[in-house]
Amino acid sequence: MGKPAGSDLAKGNLIAPVIFALEKEPKLRDIIESKFCKTSSLDEAIELLKQCRGLERAQELAKEKADIAIKSFQCLPQSDFRLGLKDMVMFNLETID
Repeated sequence: MGKPAGSDLAKGNLIAPVIFALEKEPKLRDIIESKFCKTSSLDEAIELLKQCRGLERAQELAKEKADIAIKSFQCLPQSDFRLGLKDMVMFNLETID
């Protein structure tokens, strides 16, 4: 069960997709700083996130970090614990797709 699109953004939470988009789109900063004063502001911000590939870049970063985490588990003996760690990493990746 995911959150509604833009809920973190509307709360002012600067999650990875927003940070990546801010690097490319200064207008997004203006919208956030105005605290979404216009009724269309949130929709406009979400569209800017899409145009700047903020979500895709965040997903790529998450996959890179997940690969590093899974590789680090290789030093652990084969066990349910190790499998559980890998499953948690994979579950978290699935929730952001």
